[in-house]
Amino acid sequence: MALIATINDFKQHVALNESAGADYFNLLQPDLLLAEHDYLRPALGTDFFDELLLAVSDEAASLRQLLAFSLANLTMVSFLDVAQVQISGSGVQIISNDREKTAFQWQINALKANLGRKGFNGLEKALAYLEQHAADFPTWAASDTAQRGREQFISTASEFSYYYNISNARLTFQALASLLRKTESFRLEPALGTDFFTELKQQLRDNALTAENAGLVTGYLRPALAHLTMAQAIGELGFSLNGQALELNVYRPDDSNAKEADPGLTQLLDLKAGQALHDGERYLRRLVTHLNATASETRYATYFASPAYAPPAVPNYHTTSISAPLWGGF
Repeated sequence: MALIATINDFKQHVALNESAGADYFNLLQPDLLLAEHDYLRPALGTDFFDELLLAVSDEAASLRQLLAFSLANLTMVSFLDVAQVQISGSGVQIISNDREKTAFQWQINALKANLGRKGFNGLEKALAYLEQHAADFPTWAASDTAQRGREQFISTASEFSYYYNISNARLTFQALASLLRKTESFRLEPALGTDFFTELKQQLRDNALTAENAGLVTGYLRPALAHLTMAQAIGELGFSLNGQALELNVYRPDDSNAKEADPGLTQLLDLKAGQALHDGERYLRRLVTHLNATASETRYATYFASPAYAPPAVPNYHTTSISAPLWGGF
């Protein structure tokens, strides 16, 4: 069984010309398989994905519909590059006659962005559905894939957007994944102490976070992590490696003067990164202050017994604190 078995199935999720039939669906097959193996199977786990294709429950049918929407849109993102040309024994040609011509590149780029956003956000909705109905999918709930996702302090795009707005975009969240892990290791673990950090991770993985620790995670850890990650991301995600060189990635929505330098861009990025860092540091200081003020042998006991704990200092009203600079790095 396949998530999308016919061209009519495909048309339920992506608007295609009425003339697109079985032959067109055959052309889509390589990109259907590619999108399934690159995005859906890694997100759900291969064993559970194969099980889901054969499951007969209403919940499984609903989940398959969400995944089919994601799959169809992500397939078109990949297929559009090939769809613009015709490849034959005489070479590569584009369509251009009195009735048809290839779309402008800006139109193709806008369409790919639209399809990609729909596809990845559809996958985000499918994963949210899985978490909400975990009891109906025991193979998923017990899988390493699910447990690895749960042990993250921020595990979804919508959760990240609650603390720092990324418009619930899963594609953005995936791009942030490595920076989230780095920020956890370099900023949160030293503040919490390794033992308490590990304890929280294990409770998240087991879906057994205590009420007290849950308040700590939602009130302090997640907002600190989101803002500190974005402070790093604004610098790092503006660049990519293309195999030969380092590229600068700056999106200009009007596509005009694409090669013209924007003198205010650097200042704007510095301002955004600095504000994110400033806010993240404030949340982190509040976290440490809260832990030091409330930890005891019976409350946050692991933190209390760790080297990270520091008894609250006696206020000295004759000294003036000096704020740290906003921009720093890890």
